[in-house]
Amino acid sequence: MALRLVEWFAGIGGCALALQDRPGFEVVAAVDIDRGALDVYSANFPYPTWVREICSLPAYQVASWQADLWWMSPPCQPYTARGRQRDDQDPRAASLLVLLEWIDRFRPAWLALENVPPFGQSRMWQRLRSRLEKIGYHWASIEVCPTQLGIPNRRRRFYMLASLQGPVEWQPLPYQPHRLGEYLMPPDAEDLWVDRALLARYGHAIHVIDDAWAADSIVSCFTAAYGRSPVRSGSCLRTLHGVRRFSPREVARLMGFPDSFRFPESCSRRRQWNLLGNSLSIPVVRWLLEHVRP
Repeated sequence: MALRLVEWFAGIGGCALALQDRPGFEVVAAVDIDRGALDVYSANFPYPTWVREICSLPAYQVASWQADLWWMSPPCQPYTARGRQRDDQDPRAASLLVLLEWIDRFRPAWLALENVPPFGQSRMWQRLRSRLEKIGYHWASIEVCPTQLGIPNRRRRFYMLASLQGPVEWQPLPYQPHRLGEYLMPPDAEDLWVDRALLARYGHAIHVIDDAWAADSIVSCFTAAYGRSPVRSGSCLRTLHGVRRFSPREVARLMGFPDSFRFPESCSRRRQWNLLGNSLSIPVVRWLLEHVRP
């Protein structure tokens, strides 16, 4: 019997992709408030999507899914400096608070969560951990960066896995080193050049990779603001012709998305960057879910 999965805060389907080639799993619902993200999801997966606020879903609908595994990637802004760190008092945390109540009510066999590292020091994490322990879940948390798997992409995240079946013990991370150049598209495939005036103004704060084939060339975390904010949103690459941004396809490759993953034609380059910046590192999620046994 297949293990039934609900993707809460599904985005473009990072969890579904991580399980795509693994038998024994069935995605019964993908829930997100972003219709555009779920349009990308539907272009790549056949699973049912729900464009809904989690708070607005009736409990009987959640019960009807009979899910064994809940994947949760709630908004990170309540726990980041840019998000003012309002934690469980942030309106964007309301949906996770609802899920805490539903965990107590429906008690899925497995729970998995991904967020930014500060989540691990948050009041929300304390509330979630207390609820899990009260119910009787075994849980384990860990911070993992794709660089620990040999991927030249800094994207450190907090992960949690909880089970009603028994203790969770982390297996070794499968390290296989890669060079950044392996992920690049042919030169000048797109017009990605960074304006010289922008470089002159923000060059001291923009992370620029000089040699994509150097062993220590690692891109900084691509965020949803890449292509819009010139600093602290991701790296750029120096070439013989100037400094350019990484294309959405290159960012997708670094995050583990195969070239077969499609964005609708209506999805602009900036929107693709935005959706990828809010998504998951597929190799890390795949490793995490290898601990889940149907």
